[in-house]
Amino acid sequence: MVELYLAHPLDKRKEIRAWELDFEKRSGISLRNPFYDTPRPDIEALDRGDTVPGIKDRNQALRIRDRDLKHIDETDGVVAILNQGYTFGAPMEVFYAYYVRKVPVYTVVVERNLFHPWIAVCDNSTSLDELESKLMALVRH
Repeated sequence: MVELYLAHPLDKRKEIRAWELDFEKRSGISLRNPFYDTPRPDIEALDRGDTVPGIKDRNQALRIRDRDLKHIDETDGVVAILNQGYTFGAPMEVFYAYYVRKVPVYTVVVERNLFHPWIAVCDNSTSLDELESKLMALVRH
């Protein structure tokens, strides 16, 4: 089974999670979502409305970062859903994956077409439908 790390912005997590679960059922491809596929009490609290987004201290940030990098290392590639907003995690995960030569790295920009030299090295899509077609080709081979 193909397993890909799913990088995406925090503010889009619920809609991306819905798409992810549906896509996994239809494709047989596993997407490892760092917000929901590992214990994240901070995300659980955020989803309940108990807190506001944000890392509380450096140790928490380092634990999250190290776990995300480990997950990227363990998977077969990376899918990154990017937007034009102020988000750092997903672009950094794309950079790390490319740096350690974790290929393939697929990106999709769902809000508007974004072209940047740092993502030009990826297999870029401009819609989730286009991304799905590329990912489905992985399981057809």
